[in-house]
Amino acid sequence: IPAVGYGSTEDWIVSSSSAIGVMGSQPAVKLLPDGKEVAYIHFRNGQTNPPSDFRWSGHMGEMVLDNATVPDLVSGDLRFVAMGNSYAEIIDEQNPITLAGNSLFHAHWAASEGVKIIDRSNTRGITFANPITTSTYPPVMRALMNCSNKNTATHYTTCNLSYVTDGGRYYLGPGYWSYWGVPDPPGWRVGSGNTASTSYSAGFQARYTYVSNGLLVVQGNGGDLLVFQHSGTPLSSPQPSPTLQPSPTPDPADVNNDGTVTISDLQLVISRWLLNGQGDIQSDGKINTLDAAAVIKVLLP
Repeated sequence: IPAVGYGSTEDWIVSSSSAIGVMGSQPAVKLLPDGKEVAYIHFRNGQTNPPSDFRWSGHMGEMVLDNATVPDLVSGDLRFVAMGNSYAEIIDEQNPITLAGNSLFHAHWAASEGVKIIDRSNTRGITFANPITTSTYPPVMRALMNCSNKNTATHYTTCNLSYVTDGGRYYLGPGYWSYWGVPDPPGWRVGSGNTASTSYSAGFQARYTYVSNGLLVVQGNGGDLLVFQHSGTPLSSPQPSPTLQPSPTPDPADVNNDGTVTISDLQLVISRWLLNGQGDIQSDGKINTLDAAAVIKVLLP
């Protein structure tokens, strides 16, 4: 049985001052070019040994769904996926996973995290030390603690990134932000977490990161949306090769070969009267009334 399915997103019940685990992430299925499928999902594995907190034994995994996609792996086996600038390894902070092509997103409650899958060849991912390789996308912070670099036009910052209501969730910059210096909706939950007036993980809140019609949409903890549009030149989609059409058969009455039959063709026939060669439409060796009639027939159908 695969080591998946028992993680969660931790939340807090203020009235009883107790933590609960909300159902964790569901798998995101990717269709491969050869028609096979794999699923991306959190899992736990003993190849890492967190020094002080057992909750940090999680990983992002690629699960094979048959016995043929990756040699020597059977349905349900998982491979390690490098997540870079992410908290995907915390088993009680497992949040929604989405895919767009080779882009893998984890909608953590502190930031939308994402990577681009680079190398998932058969030899990769079998061990933690040799994962499926990725490149890291800039995180999108739900609420960013004040820092020295703020751009309200682009929401881009070169600062390192701390979640405003929980200094324990920190990302390497640069990145983007939804809210600056204030908590994101639904706001602070008084009495929750370790310190009064701080937000907990907002585990009940729906949040996803998805791509639609060329836009990257980041859904926040309170249902708010931050939408990104690429400012450069998008990659063009492959265009089908044009179907070759047969060349049209030239009209014999087009004596001057300009593509149309006009009075100029009749004039050329008359100028070469009783000669042969160009203008001998009937190919009888002599330009005469039969050739002129062939041009006139096209001009006056």
